[in-house]
Amino acid sequence: MKNSAKQSQAYSTAVDTEALLEMVATYNELEATYNEKWGVLSDCEVVTAPAGVICNINGVCTIMGAD
Repeated sequence: MKNSAKQSQAYSTAVDTEALLEMVATYNELEATYNEKWGVLSDCEVVTAPAGVICNINGVCTIMGAD
C-alpha cells in the first residue's frame, strides 16, 4: 500500500541566500584573521611537492607521494 501523505523534511529548504553569503564572508574574514594571528594553516591550504615521478615504457607517468 502506497502512502500518499506528504512527507516532512528533516530540515528547512528555505534559505535567505543574501544573509547566508554575508555570514560565510564574515566567517572567512574571521578565520583568515585568526590564521594570520596564530600563524596557522589548514591542511587543505598546503600543497606538498611529490616525492617523484615514475614513467613506464608506455609513456604512462605516475606521481609518487611522500609516503
